[in-house]
Amino acid sequence: MFSLVSGHAYAVCDREQRVNVPLPKINNGRVTAIACSEQDGGGKIFVETLVGAEKRASAQIIYRNPAYELSIDTSIDFDNGKSQGVGVSTGEGRDANGMHYWKILANGRTMLDLGDAPALSNDRFMKGYFSTLISGSGQYQAYRYFYTISDNRLVLGRAIGFKWNDDATGAAVSMEVAPDGNFVELRQKTLNSAEIEDVKKVKSNVGNISDADRLIF
Repeated sequence: MFSLVSGHAYAVCDREQRVNVPLPKINNGRVTAIACSEQDGGGKIFVETLVGAEKRASAQIIYRNPAYELSIDTSIDFDNGKSQGVGVSTGEGRDANGMHYWKILANGRTMLDLGDAPALSNDRFMKGYFSTLISGSGQYQAYRYFYTISDNRLVLGRAIGFKWNDDATGAAVSMEVAPDGNFVELRQKTLNSAEIEDVKKVKSNVGNISDADRLIF
């Protein structure tokens, strides 16, 4: 047995999730997403844009996490309001907060695929960058990643690694991404205990991003 979503046929879901939200930058626009689980624990996500009752564009992505929860972000702005930014959750990544992003043009007919990234927000301190704080491993307890858009794709360009010790001392290490994809450390700054606590709060999704979280040097 199959259901049909704007030309997409898919088997009846073991579990189906639906989200339907307005597109603030498109007059009378909306985006809908339907996540349909499959027997292996993953599933497919069908995404559509609508203007009024007219379906304008569609896309399909997948998820792999059996505990996946569907969500849509329409607050991100990739080009100063010229288009509508949209992110749909994929559940990928260390913190399971992966998103797939698009720019939707003003008429709603074109969805430019920007690719996958952790859940991003417009960086408050660096114009043209989109940033996120995620859990770290090894010598860094957290990373702040900074993405830009190049050739209509999200590209990781910079990072800050945060590390701290039991005695409340710590440091922020500024890095850039080399052509081979590895991080190159540039410089380091010591953080005081208050700055470290600010980073920990953001890492735990509590509180606001502080100046300590945007150290670029």
